[in-house]
Amino acid sequence: MHCVTIIDGVTNQVITTLQVGVTPSSLAYNSINNKIYCSSWANGRIHIIDGATNQLIDSIIYGNSGPKSLFYFYYYNYKIFYANFTGDNIKVIDGMTDTIIATLQLPVGTRPYALGFNNYYLLCASIGSNNITVINVMDYPYIIVSTINNIEFPIALVTASYWRTYVASLLSASVYVIRPWNAIEEYSNSKIESPRTEIFPNPAKSYFTIYSPQLATRSTLKIFDINGKLIKDVKVTKQNMTISLKGIKPGVYFINMDANVKKLVVTR
Repeated sequence: MHCVTIIDGVTNQVITTLQVGVTPSSLAYNSINNKIYCSSWANGRIHIIDGATNQLIDSIIYGNSGPKSLFYFYYYNYKIFYANFTGDNIKVIDGMTDTIIATLQLPVGTRPYALGFNNYYLLCASIGSNNITVINVMDYPYIIVSTINNIEFPIALVTASYWRTYVASLLSASVYVIRPWNAIEEYSNSKIESPRTEIFPNPAKSYFTIYSPQLATRSTLKIFDINGKLIKDVKVTKQNMTISLKGIKPGVYFINMDANVKKLVVTR
């Protein structure tokens, strides 16, 4: 049965079930017009549900097949992006008129499967080319910020913090942690443990910023050189701090804070 089940968020009871097209695969909610969009990629339709009446009210027809993942991008004039699985591109729906208004002519890879969001960037996971494409959709024309390769069959994206996105890789049975504008940060075949701290830029010249949502304001940051000599000792006063590198020579250093160690490269 190809359907969308609507559940009451207060009682956790099923309100109704709506019949939609073949292989419903993704949902997106437009908070401006209180509509829910459901992609049915096998029959090339995006079904529209009225959030007030819980009834199907319309369908956006693309073709015989295509729309896979949907993403409502409220930062950018209430547009809905969807991964066109069979067309190897991303299409854009106007969230006010419910019409397809654009096709992003960007090399996002083959078989785009999932979409995500991080730091104003749209992320597209393509299972045919095993890559993540990071697209800046805040400025026009859209540009690709980075392409992260060698992620086997990336089927899902979720952003859990401002700096990291988690990517589920089906064939490698792994979860990758990436910084969308940089590269793969790390991955694990079992449990992911997110690092407590983040430092950027790295390499750094005159300063670096350290960020941690779990950071205690009474922590102490210590900078050691490769010989283990303490170079700098800084009192941490907030979760996001900029640290000066004045007087520190170019080289490799280690940042230690709350037993969390990060490598920092200083250049000039």
